[in-house]
Amino acid sequence: MKKMLISTALFLAANALHAQSSDYRVSVTSMPAQVTEGQSFRLILKGIAPSGCGIVLNGMTTNAEEISVQLASGERPGQFCTTALQPFELPVDVAATSARVGTLKVRINYQDVNSDVSKSRLIGFGIIPVLVAGEPAVVPETGNWSYEAGGRYETSGSGIGFSIDRQRETLVAIGNFYAADGTPEWYFDSGRLLGNVQSADLYTISGGQALFGAYRAPREIRATGQLHLEFSAPTRGTAWVSESIDEGFPPTLKLMPISIARFSFGYGPVNQALAGSWQLIVGGVATPLRLSALANTGNTLAVYEAGDYRMSCALDVRRTESLADRCELARSGVPVASFNQVGFERLSGTDRNRATAYLLRLP
Repeated sequence: MKKMLISTALFLAANALHAQSSDYRVSVTSMPAQVTEGQSFRLILKGIAPSGCGIVLNGMTTNAEEISVQLASGERPGQFCTTALQPFELPVDVAATSARVGTLKVRINYQDVNSDVSKSRLIGFGIIPVLVAGEPAVVPETGNWSYEAGGRYETSGSGIGFSIDRQRETLVAIGNFYAADGTPEWYFDSGRLLGNVQSADLYTISGGQALFGAYRAPREIRATGQLHLEFSAPTRGTAWVSESIDEGFPPTLKLMPISIARFSFGYGPVNQALAGSWQLIVGGVATPLRLSALANTGNTLAVYEAGDYRMSCALDVRRTESLADRCELARSGVPVASFNQVGFERLSGTDRNRATAYLLRLP
């Protein structure tokens, strides 16, 4: 009962802070919320700015990975605008793009009155899921996620990580870090998993119950910023952490991406981590497989055998503690399935007929 009360109090406190912390930050959403590859869509930008002349779109650039939107005050030379804070909602239409499957990052920059474009500042950030029709979405595995050595964004160290739990479409991330003065703090994030993306407010909780002490509610729960989690595989992704660094309207954001991967402490080295009992599901037919890792495959390839089945997984030598990006399964030399979502507990992909195929680990 106490556990339930603590959790409820934490969620209520976080929701109460949400109304306060989100008032001045520019939010980024899309219609539809999940974009199919090659589909046109609309960005919806919402925020508050000190201009009775409103906010206008001043330019936009796109590529396969990112959309950069330039906003500016609607004020014109010789025009008088009130400085009262005004809410704005700005739709931005995006034509069918060559966005690669996975995610499309959206950066919102703002040009203050009487400043040039070179001095624009980041005021908003969002991630739009980009899906392929007929292919399964990435499902992140529950567990401890830590900084990924050799990952794309080497902006952190091995002491950074999150405990991630997913229940249906809700994902919770908890981080145990330290303040600048060394005081231990823990961070809390909870929100809906949309495709392979979760975006939610991040809260810092401190001054709570000691391990052997009587129950004491946290003394401080403060909004820290936002945490955007994008998953490129069941055991790999990027944590985009943002925080406001001034009190402007809209405030300027500081943004840092951190490559993260699910921490393995029970599966052995990555070239043997998929050994064990599995259930292969192809075309609605389930086949049990007992995969054994070959010991002499080196650090660029992991090979597993189960009777006349053979699975080969290409490893990345830069990411020495991460699973392969892709595994190919064949039977007696004939291709059976290609898995492009590789996890410790589940592999997802397609068979030769482009039908969904799975490998599910058995107890």
